Amino acid sequence: MKWSIPERIIEKGRSYLNDGRVLSVTPDPDNQVWHGEVLGSELYRVDLDATAKEEDYCQCLYWEEHGFCKHTVAVELYLRNQGQSRKITASTVPKSESFSASQMFSNGLHYLTNKQDRSQVPLQIECQLDSIATNPYRDELDILGISLKIGQQHGRSYMVKNIYKFLQVYQTEKVYAANKRNSFYLNHKAFTQEENELLQRLAGLAQTQELLGRTGVSIDGKMDKKYLLLPVEYAKKFIQKMADFPFVFQYGDHKLHELTFSEKNSYVVFSSV
Repeated sequence: MKWSIPERIIEKGRSYLNDGRVLSVTPDPDNQVWHGEVLGSELYRVDLDATAKEEDYCQCLYWEEHGFCKHTVAVELYLRNQGQSRKITASTVPKSESFSASQMFSNGLHYLTNKQDRSQVPLQIECQLDSIATNPYRDELDILGISLKIGQQHGRSYMVKNIYKFLQVYQTEKVYAANKRNSFYLNHKAFTQEENELLQRLAGLAQTQELLGRTGVSIDGKMDKKYLLLPVEYAKKFIQKMADFPFVFQYGDHKLHELTFSEKNSYVVFSSV
């Protein structure tokens, strides 16, 4: 347990444990994580990192803001009470057992109907390119901002609120919390080869901008990290790549789903479908 977690949070976690609110804790040796279910104001999924990094995850809003919470603490205290440590070894769980949602279902968590490991659920991305005004009287000074949506294939997609954080999580293949109720394992196997190629390129672009101290786009005086700034010199390459996926280009009140480049000059030709 990280030393930086306040004592009051630890005490709340201990209270949850004593009240029997930790409903299940299951080792997942393949992904080196403990999957837990904790009953708070609602039922929360908790992932306890079994590596030395201790990069835990919880669905609750407090975790999203602080990186720790009473629910993750309660799961770790549960392990201690069982004589277990974070580290998952061959002796931690019999070979015949492995993590699956069906085990949680058998514990009474009837809301889990998908018996497939979340790390193997196919995901998809949607791309958007916005022309963002920097001067209301000078359209030629607009900048281009890339934003993404993430979701399960053939399911609902959710806006990525911090594209820099999203791409960092993608590179480490960890859990990304899209919002309070929806999280996704950004396992590279969950994406197509084409999606992985685009995400790797975006991650490289994001790293460059972070090194230069340029994270996000200033909108109305506030820094919006939903956007990844697209330099003009890379525009053609990235736009052609993003066009392979659900894509929209928005400028003003207009939304276009297809952009084509003229071979004769440097202009972009807009066409709506």
